[in-house]
Amino acid sequence: MFFWMVLASLMGVVMFGSLHEKTKEQADFVVPVYQAMALSTYQQHLAAERGYMDAMRYNDSAKTYINSINTGIVQLAVANNNALTGGNDTLLGHIRRNLPTMYKAQNGTRSYLLCMTAAQTASKCNLTDTVKYIATIRPMPEKYSGAAKMTVLRAIADATNGSRFVGLLKPISNSATSSYYIQSGGNSSSGAVVMPDYITCKFPMASGTLGAALNNDYIVALTQVEGNLETPVSNNLSCSGG
Repeated sequence: MFFWMVLASLMGVVMFGSLHEKTKEQADFVVPVYQAMALSTYQQHLAAERGYMDAMRYNDSAKTYINSINTGIVQLAVANNNALTGGNDTLLGHIRRNLPTMYKAQNGTRSYLLCMTAAQTASKCNLTDTVKYIATIRPMPEKYSGAAKMTVLRAIADATNGSRFVGLLKPISNSATSSYYIQSGGNSSSGAVVMPDYITCKFPMASGTLGAALNNDYIVALTQVEGNLETPVSNNLSCSGG
């Protein structure tokens, strides 16, 4: 009898443990996925930023390449087919040297340098008073789109040590300077990092531009490298189809 009581008890423990796993909240499963997305985006962004700075300081060939782009939109690093590619091999080499040892390229993550005038029009990167930003954007997989945003934001904050410069791209209303901002926590846009409209409209995606695909969810990292925009700007978001 004692044997059967012990066996029944063990079966109860096993069944309870299995039931507990099955009834876990969705957040227990998706948070690690969001954290991994945010961390890889952040790592690529930091490497792109530091690699760009190194190239501008120490490499005339990469510097010449950057300054030769007439549009002022310079590809730094794009993750595709599980590898990073760049518009210039020398520049990409500087970026790769700043990646963590165990970094794995996450497809769809794109890092660009965008140069513009203070009034947010196209500018070559070597012109006087050019405003420069580095932006890294990663589309959220469709299967995660529409998930509880607070869960996503907490996961992003955990993965990036609470950085205000990494989060979800969200629309902002009643703004004279920008139509989108980086939501890094909470629901308020007050004091948040804003995305210049020029970047929102012109950032190159795999097909077209970000401005033509604003209905999707994106993880965004943004760094202002040089210069300042006019306040208020004169061309509040009007992408004209991207």
